[in-house]
Amino acid sequence: MTDYQELRRLAQEATSGPWDWHPTLPGPRDNGSMTLATPGPVFHGFPTHELNILKTTPDWAPTPADAAFIAATAPDVVLGLLDEITALRAGRGSAPEAR
Repeated sequence: MTDYQELRRLAQEATSGPWDWHPTLPGPRDNGSMTLATPGPVFHGFPTHELNILKTTPDWAPTPADAAFIAATAPDVVLGLLDEITALRAGRGSAPEAR
């Protein structure tokens, strides 16, 4: 994606970081899914803002590397990168803006 304005809008509307991953709690339907936990209230020791990334085919499951990358690109990180792009471009007079 190179539409920096749209990326900034999406990042501003998403739940800010830090984000974290953990395996979905084992159960009768456990299929190797992962859960993305975003900041929010904790209820009985578990975050209440979570997004389950489901294993949808028998030959694919989210890998630890996939989970780490997605968690590392939380909205606050993306906004920081966009701000850095804007500052670098302003310093050399380059267009278009990342804002």
